[in-house]
Amino acid sequence: MKTWWSAIDVANSSYEEIKQRKVISQGWHDLGPLNSLFPLINQDWKGFVTTIQIIGDTTYKGESWWNNDRNGNRTPKVMWNLLNIRSEDLIVAIEGTKVKGICEIEQDAIETYIYQPKYEYAQTVGFPVEWIDWSEDKFSFIPTAPAQSVLGIAGLIGEHNEVVTAWQQYKSKAL
Repeated sequence: MKTWWSAIDVANSSYEEIKQRKVISQGWHDLGPLNSLFPLINQDWKGFVTTIQIIGDTTYKGESWWNNDRNGNRTPKVMWNLLNIRSEDLIVAIEGTKVKGICEIEQDAIETYIYQPKYEYAQTVGFPVEWIDWSEDKFSFIPTAPAQSVLGIAGLIGEHNEVVTAWQQYKSKAL
């Protein structure tokens, strides 16, 4: 089981929106459906990066959508991480550095992937997930989000054990 941060840019989406949609999602609406990239998952990082860059360059035609991203591979890394979420992984949603909620995915991301073009955060996995609002009352602590948030989907490493324990205790009380 892995734990992940899922950063939500409130200029393009919100925790309340993804909670209502019952998904784990990320942006870049205009990239379109990414189903053709599934064979590259866990096998060909370089091919995945190249393909996302080609799709983006074609779609955004000269716009500076990558900014300085080619060196950092930000967009490919976000999509790679999103599509690599596995059954039983825990995802903690944050807006900026504020922890908003948590969910557990029941199936691997690529088994539940849906492109929802009416949203900016169109790349979705996990449907249907049940987001649980995070509060200290429910979970006995609040994880410390990175000081500058995270970009997209990133591993939640520092407090992994604490998040897993809090989630397990919450689930046992909810039963």
